[in-house]
Amino acid sequence: MTRADMDASLLPFPKHRPTRRSTGMALSGVLLVLLFLLPQGLGAQRNYNLFVKQWNSAVQTRDKKKEARLLKTYPAEAISHFRLLCDRYNISGANAAAEAMENMKDVWAQVFGTKTLQFIENMRSELDSDGLKLMRKLDIRRRQAWGLLEVAKKTKKPEDFKKARDEMMAVANALEELGEKLQAAECVLGYVTVLYESPKKNKADVQSMVEALDRYERLHKEWDWTKGKAFKRNQSWAKAIRAQVKKGQTPGKEPQKKKGQGIKLDPHGENQKLGKFLKGSKWVKEDLYISKMKKLEEGISFHASAWPLAWRGIFLEGAAPEPMDGFKDGPVTIQRLGASKYVAVVDRDNPKSKKVPLKIGPKPRSMYVPYIKDDEQTEYAFWFYIGGTQVEVGGVPLNLSPQWGREKTALIFYRSASILSCKIAGQEVKLYDENFNGIVGEDPGSVIFGDYRLGGGLEKVQGHPSVDSMRIGGDKHLLPFSRYVKLGDNWYRLRVLRNNERLNYRPLDPATVPTGRIVLKWKGPSKAKPKHVIVREMGFFKGAAFDLVAGGRKGVEVPIGEYEIFYGRIYNGKAPRASYSVLLKGKSPSIKVEAGKTVTVQMGAPFHLEFEKKQEGRNIVMDSSTFWIRGNFGVKYTSLMPEVLEPELVSAKDQNGKGLRKLGSWRRLEGNEMNSLRRKYSKIPILHLAFVPINKDTKNGITPLIKVPLDKAPFIGIRQAKHKMFGKLLPVWK
Repeated sequence: MTRADMDASLLPFPKHRPTRRSTGMALSGVLLVLLFLLPQGLGAQRNYNLFVKQWNSAVQTRDKKKEARLLKTYPAEAISHFRLLCDRYNISGANAAAEAMENMKDVWAQVFGTKTLQFIENMRSELDSDGLKLMRKLDIRRRQAWGLLEVAKKTKKPEDFKKARDEMMAVANALEELGEKLQAAECVLGYVTVLYESPKKNKADVQSMVEALDRYERLHKEWDWTKGKAFKRNQSWAKAIRAQVKKGQTPGKEPQKKKGQGIKLDPHGENQKLGKFLKGSKWVKEDLYISKMKKLEEGISFHASAWPLAWRGIFLEGAAPEPMDGFKDGPVTIQRLGASKYVAVVDRDNPKSKKVPLKIGPKPRSMYVPYIKDDEQTEYAFWFYIGGTQVEVGGVPLNLSPQWGREKTALIFYRSASILSCKIAGQEVKLYDENFNGIVGEDPGSVIFGDYRLGGGLEKVQGHPSVDSMRIGGDKHLLPFSRYVKLGDNWYRLRVLRNNERLNYRPLDPATVPTGRIVLKWKGPSKAKPKHVIVREMGFFKGAAFDLVAGGRKGVEVPIGEYEIFYGRIYNGKAPRASYSVLLKGKSPSIKVEAGKTVTVQMGAPFHLEFEKKQEGRNIVMDSSTFWIRGNFGVKYTSLMPEVLEPELVSAKDQNGKGLRKLGSWRRLEGNEMNSLRRKYSKIPILHLAFVPINKDTKNGITPLIKVPLDKAPFIGIRQAKHKMFGKLLPVWK
C-alpha cells in the first residue's frame, strides 16, 4: 500500500477527541515543534504573525466572513498554523487545539472545497516523538538547502550548484517518504530552481527538470492543493519551461543584458548615469494583502472622492446581470433580483453560478464582492451607493432612486474600498486603487475618465485623469503612487507585479539619484488652497510622481529632471455638502529641477476667467461650458461643484478694459430647468449638465449660450466680482 493509499484510507477525526492523544511524548516537544513549524525568513515570519493575530481575533468574535477572507489571503500561513495546531494537540491533547483545528477545517472546506487540511492532520497524527525529531532535522536541512542555492548563485561554481541540487532532492525524498507532501513539493521545486539557475546544463539536467515539475504537480494533487496562488504561479513557470524544452531550448538561458543602466545626462558639466541600482542589491519581493476601508475618505482623484455622485456608475435594467466595465482584475458582475435585492454573480459564465447578496442602499457602504480570477474565487472591496428621490446636485434636486414598477432600473455608484498592503524596508505601505479598475500601482494618468465639466464644452468629451495613491507609514497624507520613493535616507524603485499580487522594490545607488527641491507657495483665499498638487517627471525618472502639498514649507525632495503640474484637488467641508474643484496643467510651464537647487512654484491669485470665443456670422457666441479659471503659474481650475461660475459677460474698447460695458450674465440652474436643458443636450450625463451655468436671460429658453453682435464687442471677456471659493475673478480680453 502506498502512502497515498494510507492517507485516503484514514477516517477523519471525530469532532470530540479524547482528552489526550499521546502519552509518551515529552513536554519539551512543544518547544521542538514551535522551532521548526514557523515560516522561514523575516517576510514570511511577519506574514505568519499577521495572519495568526487576525485569525485569532476573527475566531474570538466569530466573524466567519473575516476567517474566510484570511484563508483566501494567507493560505500558506494558514497551512503552517494548522500544522502547529495538529502538533499541539498530539502533544497536549488539549480540547482548545482540537476545536481550533475543526474550525479551520470547516472554513477551509467552505473557501477552497479541498481536503488538504485533513490530509495534513492524518499525516501529523501518525508522528510520534521520533517522527517529530526527524521532521525538525529535515526542516533544518530544507533551510540549509535553500541557503546552498544562494551561495551557488554568488560563486557561480558548478560544484556549489551540484551540492545544492543534491541536498534539495535528498530532503524532498525524505519528506515524501515521511508523508509531508507539500513540503516535499517545495523542495522538488527548489531542485528545479537550482537547475534553472545553473550556468551549465546538459540534456539529462533538462529532462530532470521536466520530471521534477511533474512530481511537484503530482504531490500537490495528492494532497488536493492546487488552488493556491503559489501553485498557479509555479504552474505558469513550469509551462514556460516545458515550452522551451519542446523547442529544443535550454531553460534558464537568457540573452545577455546590455552593460550599464540608465541614460547619460550632464547636469554639472560631466556625464553620469542615473538611477542605477545599489551594488549588490536585489529585487525584494513582498506579497500584497487585501483589506477593506472602514471609513469613507477623500482620495487624490476626484472620482475617488467622499462624494458618491463623483464615483463611476453601473446602470441596471430589469433583472439582467451587468458587468462592471473597466474592472481588469476579473469579471465582476452585479444583478438586481428585486426592488432592493442586489447580488454579485460569482461566475457570470456559469448559468448556475452562486449569487452573493450585496447590501446596497442610500448610505455608502463598503463590502467585499466575489468573482472568478484564474479559475478560482477571489474578492475585491467596493463602496456602493444608490441615490434617493431628492438628491441635490448643484442646487438642482434630482430623482436618482431605483425604480421597480413598469420600469425596473437602478443606477449604482461605486468606487474601490480595497487597500493592498505590504512592507518596504520596514515601513508599511498601503496602496489604493483610485481609478477602481482593480489594479494598483499604475502611473498617473493611466486611466482617463470622460468628463464634460472641465471647460472643454459640451460638443466633445474631455479626458479627466486619475491618480492611484499610496500611504507610507503612519502618514495621514495620501501620496500619488510613484515608481521612485524615498524611505528614510534611501531611494527605492517600486514595481507592482502579477496583477496586484506582489510589490517588488530595490534600493538605488544614492550617487546616481541627484536631487533638488520643489517648494509650493500659495497666495489667495484659503478655501481655494489645494489639498493635493501632483507633479510628475517627464524624462529619465518617468513614473516618478510627488505631491507638492505634502512637502509643506520645506518643499518636496525629488530626483533631478523636467516636471509638469499634472493634477490636483481642492475640497472644503464634508460630503455631500463639500465644495470641490479640480486642478489641471492648463497653461503652466514645465519645472526644471537641478541637483542641490530649490525651485519655487507660486500658485494662487490673481485668478482670471478663460473661455472659448466663437463667431457665427455677425455674432459672437459665448458658451459657459467652456469657462475655466486660470490662476498664477498658468494652472487650470475647473469642475467647480457645487459653486458653479456665475460670471458677467463684458465688452471693452481695448485690451486694458477701457469703456467696459455689461452685455449679459450667467447663473446656476434652478428647479425644473434641468428638464429643458436635457432636451437640448440629451447625450450629456445629467450629473455633468447640473453644473453648467445658464444664460440669466431665459426669454429664448434655458441655454448656456449668450450671443452678442460683433460690433458691440471689440474686445470681450467674462468676470465675477466674488466667487465663494476663489474670490475675485478677472477678465481675459479677447
